Order: sequence, then C-alpha cells, then structure tokens
Amino acid sequence: MDTLDIKRFEISEHLRLCAVQTDKFKAGTITFHIAMPVSPKNVAFASVLCGVLKRGNKKYPTVTDVYRRLDELYASSLDVRTSFNSSEISLSLYSELLDNAFAPCGTDILDGIIELISLALLCPVADGNGFAESTVAREVATLRSALLAESNNTQSYALIRVKEMLCRENPNYPTLEALLGVLDDIDARSLWAFYLELVSYSPLDVFYVGGTDAETVAKKLGTYFGSYAPTKSFSQDAKAPDAPLQMSERSEQMSVSQSKLALGFHSSVNLMSTDYHAAILFNEIFGASPISKLFVNVREKMGLCYYCGSSYNTFSGALIVSSGIEGSRRELAEREILAQLDTLKRGEISDAELAAAKKSLINVYRQIYDNPFDISNFHSSRMRLGIDESIEDCISAFDAVSLEDIVRVAKTFVHDTTFFIEGTSDGDEKCEVDEYDE
Repeated sequence: MDTLDIKRFEISEHLRLCAVQTDKFKAGTITFHIAMPVSPKNVAFASVLCGVLKRGNKKYPTVTDVYRRLDELYASSLDVRTSFNSSEISLSLYSELLDNAFAPCGTDILDGIIELISLALLCPVADGNGFAESTVAREVATLRSALLAESNNTQSYALIRVKEMLCRENPNYPTLEALLGVLDDIDARSLWAFYLELVSYSPLDVFYVGGTDAETVAKKLGTYFGSYAPTKSFSQDAKAPDAPLQMSERSEQMSVSQSKLALGFHSSVNLMSTDYHAAILFNEIFGASPISKLFVNVREKMGLCYYCGSSYNTFSGALIVSSGIEGSRRELAEREILAQLDTLKRGEISDAELAAAKKSLINVYRQIYDNPFDISNFHSSRMRLGIDESIEDCISAFDAVSLEDIVRVAKTFVHDTTFFIEGTSDGDEKCEVDEYDE
C-alpha cells in the first residue's frame, strides 16, 4: 500500500501550502491557485490574462526570456490556465520540474521556479497604461477563435449547451454567448484593472509534490510571496447539490451527418454527501466505462448510438449523458438511455457488474500514486473545499459500497434537461470520436 507524507501550512494569512514529500519521482509539480467569484466577465478576462502572464514579466520581459530561463532550470515547464464551476473561477500557475536531488551542480530548481511563478503573478510586464495593447489584442483574438471553434465541434458544442441549460437558474454562469460578448470589452486598460482585482483576492493556495521537505518549500514561498497582501477574501465552500428543475428541451439544426443527443440530470448527491462514493460507482456502472450499461446495451447490443457515455459532476451533483446518433432514432435512443437508468433504480446490477466497476475504479485511484500531477489534483481539489480524505480513504469507500447504496443513489437522479443537435447533412462529419475506441 502506498502512503504519502502530507503536510499543510498556513504560511501567512493569505498563503497556504499543501506539500506531499515523496522520493518516488524524478520530477515533481507545484501549482498555485487563486480564486474569485464566477461571472462571464471574470471567466473571459481571466482566460485572456492567462496568455498575457505567460508572455513575460519584469525580470524576463519576453517569451524568449521566459523559455530561456526554463531551459536553465533543466527544461522545467510553466503554464497558466483557468477553470471554473458554477460558483468560482480559479486561475492556476503550474510547473513540472526536475527534483533538486537530480539536478547537476546543486542547482536549486525549485527556488528558481517559485521565483518565476512569483514574477509571472506579481510582476507582469506593464506600463503606466496597463498591459501592451498588441499583446492583449492577440490574446483576445486567440480566445475568440477558441470559443468559436467549440461551436464547430458538435460533440463539444452539445456538452457546452447542456451544461448551460443545467445551470439555467444561475445568472452568473458564463454561457458561450456571454463570453463572446465580453471579449469586446477587453483592452489593455480594462485587463490591467481586472488583474489588479484578481490579485486582491486571497487565499493563494499552493500544492507541491516532490522530494523537497515541506518546511523548505514553505520558507521559499515566504521569501518570494512575502509582499502578497490582498485586501479581499474568497473561499470556495462545498455547496449543496443543485436541485432538479422543471423539464427543459432545446434543439438546433446543423449541417452535419451525425446528430447529437445530450441528457442532463440533477441529483441530491455531491462530494459533500455521504453517498458521494456510491454516486461515482453508480456512474461507472451506468455510462462511464466500456463495461457500462449504456455502452454494452444502448451502443453495442441495440446499436442506437455511435457513442454513448455519462459524466458525473462531483461539485454540483449533475450528470450528463452524451451520445452521437442518427437523427431519426432520437426518441428511441432517449427512451433506452432512460430505461438503462431505470434498471439501476430497480437494482438490476449483477454481482459481476458491481465487482468489475469496483475493480475499475480502485485501479484508477491507485494509479493516482503514479503521477505527481494527479496526486496534486486529488488533494488540492479536496483541500480547497475543506475535505479531509486520502486516496486510500476513497479506495476503501468504493470497496464498501453495496448494491443498496447504488440503488439509493440512482433514485436521486432526475432527468430535467435535453439538448439535441439535428444533423441535416448526409456528408462525412469531421471530429467524430468514439470515446471508447481511442
């Protein structure tokens, strides 16, 4: 059994560290998270800001300078990215770096990376008017192209739309139209004002996985982030699952050969619920694996879908079934997808199905130990929500889930959202993916 030495520090009122010391890897990871409330403006501005922050800082003012410094730190990486849910947006600075124990000539790679991240976040290239107008314009154009590209891939577009519909009672949810609309408001001055707003929030959460002891990591963070003094506080508390809504259905026509059907469900179970692990196991049996009921029955035996699978949002408690179908078979496909859910609600799960699902999930969670990024992601998502749970805790919980637990969870899922893309072309469609044939 793998064990991890996990230590947590409150370095200051605004800076928190979760460190996993391990000598298992030659390369480690360090990730910085800063969060603020979700809104279309915050998501769009933060996405543009990511590109700008990667392009240089006051000590290394160009992209070339930044990459040259990363090469000096033995090909370490530095990325800036955003993610959001229905309540918060998080800007993350992430680096994968060679562990100091393997660095020639005693180079302190970790120290160099922490310095570089502090420069990217706290000392970006700017003048009296804010960021460089040409840099901001280029990043706005890049984001606009990426958002429009989502509309051209029907599989991802259907998922975007059904997620928007599942959050239809949240006025702050960043819809595709809202994000595109905000882009017209982003220029050098407005992005600089947003940047100053972002770094006024605390806490700054840091997650480290590697061979350096936690006390040393904490000391280095204190050295480079001692000046970090935000004036606002924002913490993400795990909230109650979203409640089911009145049924909503939408359809769009597109000139593609393959239609898309996305069904949305709300549940009373999320990661703060006692049935959380049973919900993950339910999803594995329902549609998240090649041995699931949706794949085996709806796709393979009945041949109703080109692909068909489910995904469960542990934060909101929502579940989405995504499928590619022939437009003429929409009603039949939807009926059979819902019928498979009903089989779980009736407890029609064989011992072999339950055992296979547990084995699959346990194997997935054991593999977390093999990747420092996965270790960081597992613990960071829980730490930020105040959840004290280890990988082994999860594995034990999966193993203890009973058939009755799964039935109880299945009955909480209510179908309240449907989005359908009707394909109107007989030609070939690009970007079609069978999610289990890759």
